[in-house]
Amino acid sequence: MSEDDDGRYVRFLEVNGKVDLTQNERFAEGEAERESFKQFSNSCSRQRRRAADDHQSPIYPSNVRTCG
Repeated sequence: MSEDDDGRYVRFLEVNGKVDLTQNERFAEGEAERESFKQFSNSCSRQRRRAADDHQSPIYPSNVRTCG
């Protein structure tokens, strides 16, 4: 990466063959973030299910009479 009279430019090195992205540090960071979010999301889903299980009947204010 550099700059000349025409502006900034990036020069890429030629690569022979395929590049194994799993060996790339940024790829590994992204995978770790994905796993963290998956665990967080699963945790939230379990909490929502438990909250829904706790409230199987409608919630009314304490001063409202219900039938039954």
